[in-house]
Amino acid sequence: AGSVKMAACEDTRARQTRLYIIRHGETVWNADKRIQGQLDIELNAVGRRQAEVVAQALQDLGVAEQIEAVVSSDLLRASETADLIAQRCRKGTVRRRDAGLR
Repeated sequence: AGSVKMAACEDTRARQTRLYIIRHGETVWNADKRIQGQLDIELNAVGRRQAEVVAQALQDLGVAEQIEAVVSSDLLRASETADLIAQRCRKGTVRRRDAGLR
């Protein structure tokens, strides 16, 4: 429940779309090995750090500047993960929440 999806722009070698699927960061319930389902549990400090590490890795690889859209479910854990990643993407990157992704 609560995945984050990003679509990057076309590759310079060929016209193609790349899709990066990134799981949300850790929550207190994940750490306690509790099932969350669609309950709206936010990231804990570890989860926020995990999202920041992924965002930095995308930036270091030069991928963040190619991302055109960051889409996540509307659950806090997915949305916060996606927000932290989207902050590292190029200006004008579309940020969208979709309850249908739960």
